[in-house]
Amino acid sequence: MGSSAPRNGSGNGSGDAAASADAAAPTVVGKPLGLRDQVAATIGAGRRLITAHVDLAKAEAGEIAGEVGRLVGLMALALGLLFMVGIMLTLGLLLFLGEWLFGSIGWGVLLGTILLIDLAIVAVLLALAVPGRRIAAAFGTAAVLGIVAALVLGLDLTHRAWEAAATQVLPNIAAGERPRNLAVLSLAAIGAVVGLIGGLRRGGAWGGLVLGAVLGAIVGLVTSAAIAPTIGAAIGVLTWLIAWPTLAGIGVMRTGIDGEAFKQRFMPDQTIELTKETIEWVRARTPLAPKFEASGRAAFDIPARLRREPAKIAGSAAGAAFLLLGGPGRVVRGIRKAIFGKNAETPKSMLPDEVEKTLKGLGADGEKIRGTLEREFAQFLEEKAPERRDRDLGAAAGGLLANVLRPLTIRAGRQLAEQLLNPDGATLGEALRRARGGAATSAKPDDASRNGAKRDSSGSAG
Repeated sequence: MGSSAPRNGSGNGSGDAAASADAAAPTVVGKPLGLRDQVAATIGAGRRLITAHVDLAKAEAGEIAGEVGRLVGLMALALGLLFMVGIMLTLGLLLFLGEWLFGSIGWGVLLGTILLIDLAIVAVLLALAVPGRRIAAAFGTAAVLGIVAALVLGLDLTHRAWEAAATQVLPNIAAGERPRNLAVLSLAAIGAVVGLIGGLRRGGAWGGLVLGAVLGAIVGLVTSAAIAPTIGAAIGVLTWLIAWPTLAGIGVMRTGIDGEAFKQRFMPDQTIELTKETIEWVRARTPLAPKFEASGRAAFDIPARLRREPAKIAGSAAGAAFLLLGGPGRVVRGIRKAIFGKNAETPKSMLPDEVEKTLKGLGADGEKIRGTLEREFAQFLEEKAPERRDRDLGAAAGGLLANVLRPLTIRAGRQLAEQLLNPDGATLGEALRRARGGAATSAKPDDASRNGAKRDSSGSAG
């Protein structure tokens, strides 16, 4: 009869949990691992742990990048929708105003389009440094023309005037056609005459004649028609929107654009003026600046000095190059090789064939062979010690001489270089005169400008 294990409050037996834990724990079969195997297993476990953490970090980074991309995409979608809302509100407002004020959505589309074009033209003119007062004056004049056109057409004054005139001039034509015929014919004739005069001035008489006649006929057709008040108001607004950029453009064509003022907007004038003042201030308080400039010019004016003293300059340059490039050291090494001979090169194999044969003939005991070699080599060194001391003494003397002469040669090379670059009196004087002449030349325009400013200020004060 089996015994049941006690259970906890959750209904799971603790004995079952312990049994499952024991089953999950790894069991070691056979002899235990050695130290090397344990270290290798520990290192492998550490690598797997680090790899697991890196993989987890990569997975989380990918998820975070996905969330960031999703956030950016949704924000871009929201901004795009808001932009579309702004466009729809603008277009809807224009269409609503056209329907509400003028009785047709078409008027809203037409007037809204022309209004946006006008605003674009005004923005360009402002960017080109056109004064705002000119654009405002053109706006006011266009508004006056639009109001006049709206009142005249909205109150049907032109139709009534043409109708009254046609009754007196063309009584035999039908009443409905008399105003239109009179307006088209009379205004076409007037426009043709005006266009002909303008064409003769510009060299295109026939073109001006035809254009003036067509425009006059169109104006006569519009003014002779019976127009409703809403249509008259819409035509007045259209007149205003067309006249505004037209008048502004005519004003710009007459006066032009101030290119200098436009360029000055992109020039750091204050920085340039302050830099010039600082340079002049430094020159005025540095009297040795021309001398330093003349010394530099004279020092590096090698062609002039070479023409004046060719032997001295060539000798100084050759001596400086010989010393700075290590010529004395090479001379010392060459003399030492000539006296003591060339150093023997290190052979590829330190043991000749005879030595190898001799070593093999000493037997197979390595320790005995090593002891024999040590004793024989020590005896050989004792026999050759006097000869080696004499030979090393010469090498040490040569090295000591080279070490002593090295600072001296470097110092001599520097002195030769300084002598080469040291300006002589004639070259320095010539360069100093040129530097002072350049400074005086640069100062003359400033003095002239200051004197001119003083004369202008005294004249204005007078």
